Amino acid sequence: MCSYGKFDTLPTIMERKWRGFFLLLVGVVLLGLFGSGGTTAVYSQTVSGEGEAHIYGDLQLDLTLSSPAGQPGDRIDLTVQISNFSQATETPAITLQLPPGVRPATMRFPAGLSLNLQAGWLDWLPVTLANGGTNQFSLPLRLETADINQPIQQIRAVLRHNDSEQTAAASLWIGIPPQLSNIVSPPQIAVGQPFQLRATATGSGPFTQVWYLGDGRRVETNDPVVLFSAPGIYDVQVEVSNPVG
Repeated sequence: MCSYGKFDTLPTIMERKWRGFFLLLVGVVLLGLFGSGGTTAVYSQTVSGEGEAHIYGDLQLDLTLSSPAGQPGDRIDLTVQISNFSQATETPAITLQLPPGVRPATMRFPAGLSLNLQAGWLDWLPVTLANGGTNQFSLPLRLETADINQPIQQIRAVLRHNDSEQTAAASLWIGIPPQLSNIVSPPQIAVGQPFQLRATATGSGPFTQVWYLGDGRRVETNDPVVLFSAPGIYDVQVEVSNPVG
């Protein structure tokens, strides 16, 4: 007896070609429908430094201080520039957070800039043209007080645009000039015997010492260990300085 069952035939070469073309066409259509829904990542980088800060990307923010250090009563200039390297006009939101004891030295602000005096921040909404357009302002700042224990402060910049946020900070040293209060050295030493010189200062650190040993040598080291190779009387002097004096 013979049994008959259902069986599939192998497709012809022409059928395989049409099926392959149909699958390729479906793949292209699906890519067109769903592939365009992704987001495009924009490269950006932030750089924080002494007296300056930068945010790089399609929108570039540059913040610079005329001086990275000062003492109470000084005035420094803050300059902020936004550059637009995209192909559309942009209006980003920029917030500048001032540290305690730093205030604008004027209340005449450029267009688009406002001050929240209680919170200590500036808000800027610059309209910046496409393809390399720039917008900037300069503002004098007054240094009112100094924290001796924490002289290094920061002016922080926050750039908000298209649901993204980047932050960079420019460091600013605000302190008091040093006052030399004490020098410690032995009254007599033996020739060739190493000994340590010490100086104590008040004010805002960090301090830098420069010692003049009275024999023509100049030592730029804090509390150095020195020796003298010949007998004699030496007039040892020291200069103590910090970023403002």
